[in-house]
Amino acid sequence: ERTKEVELNVYLMNDQKITIRGWTVLQTQDVIEKVCKQLGIPNSHASHFGLFLVQRAERNTGQITSITTGNEDLGDSNMNANRMTLVKKLQDYESPYISLKSHPTSSTGQKLKLVLRKACWDSRIDSELFKHKGSLNVLYFQTLSDVERGWISADPEIRKQLANMQAIGAKV
Repeated sequence: ERTKEVELNVYLMNDQKITIRGWTVLQTQDVIEKVCKQLGIPNSHASHFGLFLVQRAERNTGQITSITTGNEDLGDSNMNANRMTLVKKLQDYESPYISLKSHPTSSTGQKLKLVLRKACWDSRIDSELFKHKGSLNVLYFQTLSDVERGWISADPEIRKQLANMQAIGAKV
């Protein structure tokens, strides 16, 4: 395929879409930096995020916007409505455009998306990311999504505390 300028859609875990323009051969880190710039995330923080090819279930109910405080079982329809599979973390040398075009659907035929997620496991870095509104928002929506999907365990009491914190706008 010839190199050309294209639009590339990258999503956050709450389904917010960020569209960037760039060449088909832009590498992963270049795309992350462009997305971070649009989100107001300092360039120094871009290396702490990654791009993932993600498969979402067809029955997705939409945006993840709150933590459920009820006593529902995480294995019931709540999870089925928001089922998601991280198919692959893109490497720095890859072209997200070419990777997505090469794998537009999963093995089950569902469409894949590019999703920006935090890609480090260091609490010192998290503390730094919390200081900036753009990176805090990405982490906040990622955490909401991960709790709702059961990727982060939270018993009913913790869920209630998280919901109370969310109600007063406490993202950290």
